[in-house]
Amino acid sequence: MQRDRLAIADIEVKAATLEAARAELERQREEEKVNLGDKVLRLLLDYEAVSRKYVLVESQLQTYNQQQEILRIRYRLGGGETAEFLESQLKGEGLRGQLVELESLQQEKVRELVQVTGLEKARENPFN
Repeated sequence: MQRDRLAIADIEVKAATLEAARAELERQREEEKVNLGDKVLRLLLDYEAVSRKYVLVESQLQTYNQQQEILRIRYRLGGGETAEFLESQLKGEGLRGQLVELESLQQEKVRELVQVTGLEKARENPFN
């Protein structure tokens, strides 16, 4: 009888230990879900920020192209300086370089989202 009581008590202790471990795993799972959600949100916000910057630089490049055409015409008519023309060329290259960097950042954010979420369809870049 005493052995049975000890065995029951031992089983109850093990059951309580397992229940505590299950509760801890559930807590960790919920914490991981929150962390994953936060990470996805951060990546989406980063992607959106990069996209907005891309649109801005693209607009700046369009304005540059228009200004460059005016400068080119002025230069052909003898109204511009070579240094001014070359300096302007450097500005355009800088803007084009920024666009390439921003495209790369967008692709990086998509890759990170694919990695975090495991969604292969994100590789098709659903954000564009």
